[in-house]
Amino acid sequence: MATSAYDLHVQKLRSDAQDARQQGGATKINQANTLYIPSRRQFFSGYSAPKTESDVNCSACTAAAIARTRTQKPEWNTQTVNQSTGFSGRDVFIDWRRATEGGVHTDLPATAGKSDKDLQDQVDGLAEWCCRTLGVKRKRMIGNAKSPVASTFALSWMKAQDDGTLFAVYVFRGLFTAHDVLAHWIYAEKHDGNLRFVDYQTDKAEVQGSTPAESTAPMKPGGQAIDGTYQMIVIAFLPDQGSKPLTGGRLI
Repeated sequence: MATSAYDLHVQKLRSDAQDARQQGGATKINQANTLYIPSRRQFFSGYSAPKTESDVNCSACTAAAIARTRTQKPEWNTQTVNQSTGFSGRDVFIDWRRATEGGVHTDLPATAGKSDKDLQDQVDGLAEWCCRTLGVKRKRMIGNAKSPVASTFALSWMKAQDDGTLFAVYVFRGLFTAHDVLAHWIYAEKHDGNLRFVDYQTDKAEVQGSTPAESTAPMKPGGQAIDGTYQMIVIAFLPDQGSKPLTGGRLI
């Protein structure tokens, strides 16, 4: 009996994912390892694959990059970040923050809406997780959910930080909503006076040939540079007092 087009498609999806993991996939930051298998009906109706965890876990990718750089331990990735929090998915740090701190929306007025509270819990959760888990003692932040800052101002502030500073950078335009293509977390670092931004969400363990998106400017999802209409919230994790500056350029 001939193998159907659908069965051949599923076999290829699984084979490609397995090949990707064997050819360096196990070392990647984005280890969500999600493989979406469509139903027969979806396949024959020309399905559009829905977003999976590896498409929406930008905050975990950013935290994993900070953890791996700060500790120089390659075992940090999105899976180990999720395991350390007890949560996963897009809202990993919102859920962790509310479980550990009761959802205290730092610096927000009582009239703040749900989207502002969700975003602030995500910002505070990511910052606190890095401090607690990685032993970071020197942290700074600019902007919050209610009062983000213009991207040009945020970049000037980032450039004024010490060499060796690692950043969690949130760029957005509009509301904090589910699967918002105009909002994104990315990793950044300052080295030799220069800023380097890296989006590790694009480097998926299950996708062969995928790579991180890298730039000297902040990026929105997909690796495209933001424009002047975007605003930013930035968490800076400074090197410890007395520690040597990071060297070697590419830290991960």
